[in-house]
This record gives sequence, structure tokens and C-alpha cells, in this order.
Amino acid sequence: MSTPLPVVPYQCTGGPNQEVMATIIRKTSASLSVFGSAYVLITIWKKWRHKRSSIDPYQRIMAGMSIYDIIWSFFPWFMGSWLTPEDTGWWGARGNTETCSLQGYFFWIGQPGAIAYQIFLALHTMLLVIYGWTPRKFHAKIEKKMHLAIFLSCIILATIPLFYQTYNPECGVCLPAPMPIWCGDWIWGDGSECIRGSPALAEVYWLIVIVSICGMTLFCSVVMLLVYRTVQRQMSQRSLGPDHRRESKRIRRTMLLYTSTFYLCWVMPINIIIFAEPGSTAHVFAYIFLPLQGFFNMLVFIAPKCVKYQREHPGTWLLTAYWCVIFGIGWKERVISMSRRLTFGTSSRNTNTAANLPPSGRTLVTEHMTEYPDDEDDDGIGFHHYNERNNPDGLNDDAASSERKEGVNANTSEMDEVVETRL
Repeated sequence: MSTPLPVVPYQCTGGPNQEVMATIIRKTSASLSVFGSAYVLITIWKKWRHKRSSIDPYQRIMAGMSIYDIIWSFFPWFMGSWLTPEDTGWWGARGNTETCSLQGYFFWIGQPGAIAYQIFLALHTMLLVIYGWTPRKFHAKIEKKMHLAIFLSCIILATIPLFYQTYNPECGVCLPAPMPIWCGDWIWGDGSECIRGSPALAEVYWLIVIVSICGMTLFCSVVMLLVYRTVQRQMSQRSLGPDHRRESKRIRRTMLLYTSTFYLCWVMPINIIIFAEPGSTAHVFAYIFLPLQGFFNMLVFIAPKCVKYQREHPGTWLLTAYWCVIFGIGWKERVISMSRRLTFGTSSRNTNTAANLPPSGRTLVTEHMTEYPDDEDDDGIGFHHYNERNNPDGLNDDAASSERKEGVNANTSEMDEVVETRL
């Protein structure tokens, strides 16, 4: 019979019943998060196969965030105690030292990756709205470097603890911590000898978590405030045009939703885990929301498709639109619409004019529907042409100037031909 490992029973749950409840809640939330992130990836992949030019930096950032969120949700939270050593005595523990190290490795690939991409998304929004960059300029100057830097940083951070055997069971998962948790001279140590792992390295990694989350909170909050102020100023600048102002409002609202998701799934749960008493009701909310960011990101990401579905199907509630978009309900209507276009050469959507809309209050169609394109092939996701009118090439002023000169020359030639024809 194996010797039980020196772990604190129910340290983070408060009792056996709470441990079972916490495990089930975390696995359920993680499943929803994996589903949401996978749906975002599949949506982007389908668009990429259909038309590669329809994928802009925003969608590639969301694809990267979804990959890291799947890793973060699946290995630590869905697999959970299944990968922790069986000798811990935890409910559902079926693993060993090797599976524990594997879980800790992916823990530290997914967590910093998800945090970094949240900052990446905020940086993208700031450069587009505040500094007037175009998506093309962002792609040419920053995007590739950021993707590579995040990937290498996550690999390095996840690999270092392997050399010091510092991935050990703690609070139902395996993460950088010595064994037992109270050994050594680190923040939770009592000076006793450690069986496995480095207390100093574990303390460094806890410091990285705290600093990165605090830094991300500060950066995303400041960017949100600056974007809000910038868009408010743009509303009074008629020279920008109504389309640009509508796009700015849409970007601002998207950034606000993603930032709110971050607060809900990172800031609130982390503070509860640190300051609330284990086993309290507050911990239940932490277990629910901590692994759930991928699901909320999906709701924000596909919101333009849902609004477009509402516009094409007057009288549809927003929740119904989400259901139809996610699960593909409504395929019969699409087949009928396609057959009508093939037969008559027109779209059945032309009959859905403003006059056919139901009275106010019967639908959840928002006042911002005009901010999303009505193109049959455009689902409204992304910000492909933002600032492009001011800078067609999106790279530099010289390129934009040459483009405008070519347009002037072309117009001049056309005018000369018209004059010659009249003469």
C-alpha cells in the first residue's frame, strides 16, 4: 500500500462535500469554456478557408486567445484531480507524479498565454482607435512579433519548474509549489525540509501571477478609459464620417465587453481565492467563473452574427438568435432563401424592410444594428477596414499618398476621354 502524500486535506474547499461540489462545478464551467473557445476557432477557420482576406488581426488575436484558453480550461480545471497523484486522497485523484507534472506544465502554458492575449487585444484596440493605426499596419509592424513572443514566453515559463520538480499537488490541481506546501522559507513555509520542489521558485511564480494580473488589470482599465474618451471626441468630428464613428462605437463596445469578461473571470475569482475563507459561498462563484472566460469570449465574438440573424429574421429574441447561430438551427430557412435566390435571382431578405419590423418592445433588436454590415458574405466580425479611408494601404503615409495620386491620375484620364468624346 502506497504512503499518502503530505497534503492538507480540504485546504481550499473546507470539507469533503464542498470538495465534490467544487470539482463538479469547475469541470462544468471548464467544459463550457472549452466549447466556447473551440467554437471561436472553428468559426475563424471556416472563414479562413472560405476567404483568407476576411481574417484581420482582431480575429487572429481571438484565435490565439482561444487556443490558450482551451489549454487553461481543459488541463487544470476539466481534468483537475484526475491528473493529480492518487496518493493525495483527493476525490477523483487517479494520476501520478508524471501526470501531475504534465498538468502543471500545461497550466503554465495556458494561464500566462490567456493573460498575454488579453493585453494583446487591449493593445490592438488602443492602436486602432487612439493612434489611428489600420489593421494592415498593425499586422505589418507588431502582430507577428507578439504572437511569437507570447508563445516563447509561455514555453519557457512552463519548462523551468520541470527541472526543479516543482509541479506538485495543491488545492486539487498541480502547480508550482513545494511538497509539502508548508516546507521551506517561502511565503507559506515554516522552515521544514521539503520532499520535492523548490520553495524559492514557487514564490517567484506566485509573484509572477500576482504582478501579471495586476498589470493586466491596470493596462486594460486604462486602455478602456482612453478608448471611451477618444470615441466620445470622435462623435463630434463630422469630418470622420458616420461609418467611421459607428465602427469606433462598435470597437469601444466590444472592448468594454471583453474587459468585463476579464474582470468577471480573473479579477473577481482571484481576489476571492486569496481573501475569502475556504468553503465559503464566495468560493462557489470563484469556481464557476474562473474557468469560464472562453464561453464569455464566444458570446462577445459572435454577437455581430447574432444581431445580423435578428435583422434577417424580424421578431427573433436575442437568446434565440444566439441559439440559432451556435447550433445551426434555422437551416430550413437558409435552404428556402437559397432556393429563392437561385430561382428568382433575388434575396428573400429584401422583404425584411423596416416597415415589416414588429412594434417596439416585441424584439430585442438593438438600435445599433446598422453598425453591422448587410453583406451576404460578411458576418460583421472583425474590423477589416477601420481607418482604411484615411490610409488605404495601412502602412505609411507615403504609400497612402501614392495611392491617392494614382486615383487622381485615373480620374484625370477618364475626364480627358470624356472631353475628347464630346469634342
